[in-house]
Amino acid sequence: MKDAIGIAVMLNNFFHDLSAAVFFCALIGLEGVRRRSASAGEEAAALARGLERDFKRAAAWSLVFIIAFGVVRTMAYREYEWCNAVERGQVAALVVKHLLFVILIAAAVWRVRALRRGAPKGAP
Repeated sequence: MKDAIGIAVMLNNFFHDLSAAVFFCALIGLEGVRRRSASAGEEAAALARGLERDFKRAAAWSLVFIIAFGVVRTMAYREYEWCNAVERGQVAALVVKHLLFVILIAAAVWRVRALRRGAPKGAP
């Protein structure tokens, strides 16, 4: 049973990291679409609005998954990862990584809000 739980924890950790990658890729895609659609024609602008909506949804859902999988990861961390992490000095690195992640999320939220304030009416 312990092996099965270990595998489940490993899969949870994988999906936590995958969700973080999707989050950042969605933000990069959103920014790229915004920049390139600023001078686009009406047909391209309509396509860009649809892509922006999709990227926003991907970012929002991946953030939900990051938090959900992160809670499980945190609860299982001491039993399944703590010894190796302490021996390798990874705890400080994990703290720094999560602080950077929080800063990046705050910057992304600020950027989306700033873009929304400057966006024309009807823009997503």
